[in-house]
Amino acid sequence: MISSQYGKYLVIGFLIVFGVIVAYTFQDYGLGWDEPLYYNAGDSYVQWFPVFFQSIVTGSIDNSLSEINTYWVPNAQHPPLVKVITGLIHSLFGSYRLSELLWMLLLLGGVYYIAWREWGEVAGWFALLATALSPRLFADAHLVELDLPLAVLWVFTLYAYYRGIDNWKWSLGTGFLFGLGLLTKITGIFILIPLVIWGQCLFPKKQTRNILSMLGIGIPIFFIFWPWLWMSGPSKLIEFYRIFLTFKSPLQTYYFGQSFSSTPWHYPWIMTLLTIPVPILIFSGWGIHKGFNQKNKALIILIIINILFFLLLFSMPGTLVIDGIRYFLPVVPLISLLGGYGFHAFIEYLKERQKYSQYLMIGIPSFIFIPLAVINIYIHPAQLSYYNLLIGGPYGAWKAGMETTYWGEVINRETIDWMNTHLPAGAAVKVFPVYPGNGPAATLSFYPDVLLYYQQKNIIRQDIRFFAEPPYQYYVLVSRQGIWDDLCRDLHYNKTPLYEYKRMGIPLVRIYSAN
Repeated sequence: MISSQYGKYLVIGFLIVFGVIVAYTFQDYGLGWDEPLYYNAGDSYVQWFPVFFQSIVTGSIDNSLSEINTYWVPNAQHPPLVKVITGLIHSLFGSYRLSELLWMLLLLGGVYYIAWREWGEVAGWFALLATALSPRLFADAHLVELDLPLAVLWVFTLYAYYRGIDNWKWSLGTGFLFGLGLLTKITGIFILIPLVIWGQCLFPKKQTRNILSMLGIGIPIFFIFWPWLWMSGPSKLIEFYRIFLTFKSPLQTYYFGQSFSSTPWHYPWIMTLLTIPVPILIFSGWGIHKGFNQKNKALIILIIINILFFLLLFSMPGTLVIDGIRYFLPVVPLISLLGGYGFHAFIEYLKERQKYSQYLMIGIPSFIFIPLAVINIYIHPAQLSYYNLLIGGPYGAWKAGMETTYWGEVINRETIDWMNTHLPAGAAVKVFPVYPGNGPAATLSFYPDVLLYYQQKNIIRQDIRFFAEPPYQYYVLVSRQGIWDDLCRDLHYNKTPLYEYKRMGIPLVRIYSAN
């Protein structure tokens, strides 16, 4: 057991090492297909602040307000918090992705603190390592996106709500964190539902303060810190939620060999079971079992309710869950917390039966987390394609007909270097699969914003023509099977590629001659 005197320094040291590793490997991942949109929006939002502050100094506030629809329109279909932070970090340090690393470090520190304070140092370390080494979360720490920040604020709000039952300061924090969650992603508003259900079941009178704080602090934060809503705010907000509630994605999800426009009810349950490492699932299951038998089980129940809420929400008929597990990403750190408690409870179980030893306490986590670190190294930088041993790993999932990749990050520097070196001048290149409904398909490549960004930044040669009229000289095929058409399948099954980027024995990107 590490003494508490040195434990916090060891945690800080771990976070520093983790941060250095992630920052060092930023460039191993290609751009996720949303990243250029968030980069552009973040830069635009940040450029408005000097205009705003200058107008305050000069007393011409109307000038900055009139500029809101200029600076705050890019990517206004999502709230601004993540993009503002991304723009600020880029303006200060020259890196967009550093902002996502900071979110990941917050999550790691948060899960450690929660598990440590509630169940002890053993639980804290297990939850910390389970979160840090979860392959899909590790990959998310490299890409600017909204789902990891939402997971951070969901977990933080959940815990603040729990502590706020008996402490008014935590109630105030609940409202503040809820407001930040609303500013992160539109689905942040849903956290009210599982929290109120839990409170109504266990603390029907004591939760009132938390609810008032979320409504009285969180909602105003949402409006105050999103300038886009200042001008005709009510009508914009109504339109914002109307689009959210009525939008139907043209994408499809590949699941056990079939493309779905509406995923089956069991999709989120099966994907959770197949993408979280098996030992973490086992200890989280033990944590649920033992948690119901402990005297203070309110937090365990709260975590379970939130996990079930996500899985049930995305099991509803007519729901399309795309991009793996990212829509319900908060489930991953919540299961890590249950795993932390489960490991703590297992050690206590051994102590009660006089079968405990220091070797077991060190040996069991080593047996779990050293192989998990090796897996991350082995599949790097394709952790978003990770599946666990229940389906035979990524290769077993590929053979079983699960979607291999989805965000475009597999078009990375290795593939780009091949294109820059081997494609002839002025080559007409078609990237598949094509995003449906974004036509005309004849001249459109998949991930158009990513390809434009690469060429604008001289990362990919500017003479390569990704948006040319046919005929094409080369095809680039990304293994997002859910939206493959007949040509994609013909290339994959019947043609020999000129270039192939593989991890774990499965093709992620292939390049073919069109002749």
